Amino acid sequence: KLILKLKKKMMKLVIKDLQNYQKKIVFKVINGRWNDGTTADKIVYVTLSHNGRWNTGGSATLSAPTVGSKPNASFKAGSWNVTPPTTVSGLESVTYTYTYKFETAKTSSVGSETINIGSVRTVLTGNNLHFPSMVELKHQSNPQNNGKLIAAMSANGLSGTMGCVVQSTDGGKTWSVLSYPVETIRPEFWGGNMAHIYELPDQVGNMPAGTLIYSSNTVNYEMYSHIGVWVSNDCGQTWTEISIVATGGGTGLGVWEPVMFYDNGYLYCFYSDDSGDGVNTPDQKIVYQRSKDCITWEAPVDVCSLGDPVDRPGMPIITKMGNGEYFLVYEYCEGGGARIHYKKTKDITSWNPSDIGTQIKTEEGYYLAAAPSCVWTSAGGNNGTLLATGMYQLGGVPYNCIFVSFDYGKNWTIMENPLLYSNYE
Repeated sequence: KLILKLKKKMMKLVIKDLQNYQKKIVFKVINGRWNDGTTADKIVYVTLSHNGRWNTGGSATLSAPTVGSKPNASFKAGSWNVTPPTTVSGLESVTYTYTYKFETAKTSSVGSETINIGSVRTVLTGNNLHFPSMVELKHQSNPQNNGKLIAAMSANGLSGTMGCVVQSTDGGKTWSVLSYPVETIRPEFWGGNMAHIYELPDQVGNMPAGTLIYSSNTVNYEMYSHIGVWVSNDCGQTWTEISIVATGGGTGLGVWEPVMFYDNGYLYCFYSDDSGDGVNTPDQKIVYQRSKDCITWEAPVDVCSLGDPVDRPGMPIITKMGNGEYFLVYEYCEGGGARIHYKKTKDITSWNPSDIGTQIKTEEGYYLAAAPSCVWTSAGGNNGTLLATGMYQLGGVPYNCIFVSFDYGKNWTIMENPLLYSNYE
């Protein structure tokens, strides 16, 4: 018995000593399973050695689990964030993640043949286009108009306006110019900057479902800005400016980047309020105003208002998800970073303004920055799919991508962007 006790004690000492020479390796799989059919993380410990003896400066062989043949529905074989080596060294723990790619992201089937931005530039005589937004008509009284794509954008150099509205009747293959909304309430300034287009899904005031709402900035960057609202009852061919949501000063004191959203009888206008002095009031914040008739607008309500002058949240975009929550993305400048954050709420009128929100970021560390957009669709599973984009995708993204969440924004992965552009990183 004494010898047995001594053996057990010695074994414990050996195991304890062995742990000083072991390296922890974690393998993770996303959007699918390991080839053995399991999904749980695989954790292994390898013992470092040199010339047959345990040695913290030594190395160990590593065999990664087989993966790539069992993707979830709508996914295909993917890749490791870092290819696991066959030999490892160093005592620090390491994690390797294999991510299956989105099956439907095929650049070959979508691209310049389908959405011909070049032809739009030709129609607009090569002007610099920015702040695009698009809507697929779904609520028109004439069902033949449903399915049309109507897009709005700002274009430098147009005569009397910076706004342009275009349409496609063949799913985006070809485009033609419909109209140029012109500032009429304050005609001494140019309208159409930072344009956004929206189709009413229900009646607001005297405006029936299907009315198109065009909102944009009217500006003189040295002294004045306002957010104007135009309406169209003929699918964007003609426009009437009917109200001003908010007014401000020029650069550094203005009101910018409006986006419209309907909910429960109200039309909401979310925008960036840059009128603060950065000392007694936030330098810039996100607010909303709402209206029951698109003529008279209620007082601004803070959505994201942070204390540090460099925080400057802005460029809001909102969508409603299938669980009833409202999902708002915005850039959080934090002194120049412009990393994209989000907020969620079940009550569109209540946002906890002092909350900084949550950064959109994948497990691998990929993240978005600047000029965000988002949309939720019921496709993609029981929770639908939340899609988010930004001007830049950072953190070492392997390709031009869209960020995707299948759990209402809790976790994010990436899929290839079918509309490639050169300055994504």
